[in-house]
Amino acid sequence: MMTFFYFLLYLEDFIWIFPAFRQLHERNRVFFGAYAISGIIQILCFMFHNPYFALYTVFLTLPFVAFSFEEFHLLSSFRFVAISFSSIVLILVKSTLPDYYCFSLLLIFLLIILIIFLRRFIIDVTKSFAINIFCLFIILYQLSALIRFFMVLSNTRAGTYYYFFSAVFETLLGVFFAIFKESDKRLFIKLVPDHSKE
Repeated sequence: MMTFFYFLLYLEDFIWIFPAFRQLHERNRVFFGAYAISGIIQILCFMFHNPYFALYTVFLTLPFVAFSFEEFHLLSSFRFVAISFSSIVLILVKSTLPDYYCFSLLLIFLLIILIIFLRRFIIDVTKSFAINIFCLFIILYQLSALIRFFMVLSNTRAGTYYYFFSAVFETLLGVFFAIFKESDKRLFIKLVPDHSKE
């Protein structure tokens, strides 16, 4: 059972390397790039039997992604300080306090990222009167990650089952992001009929 569990983790991290190249010139390139680098580091950590250091890469990735969004409108230097400070706090919490507090802080960063994606999605829909399936899938991915951390905090049997389900689900999303770009017109669903061509 554990062998299959680690296989899923390896596979998810490996698949999520490729979206970074596909989305290199898209709006969310930092998001995919950060997760790709994190995935590579985590694969190496598991290969060298150091899963605890793999968890530290999550502490660095989430604050970086959260504060890298243009919605914060911060100066680059102040943004760097915010990322560094948040990462240090998370690492100190991990080193000195029970995992419950650490995962609680990670949940906050996951929630920030989810809120930003939801905000972007709503703004895009109101401006273009179209739903971008790509953006919808990013929201689903972030929601899945948020629920996964929450289930880990709950420490229940259901959490174990959901971890397997989310790993498969997020791997499939990784394949989707590696194939399609955010700007792909085929992924847009018009909410209002286009009469310009009539």
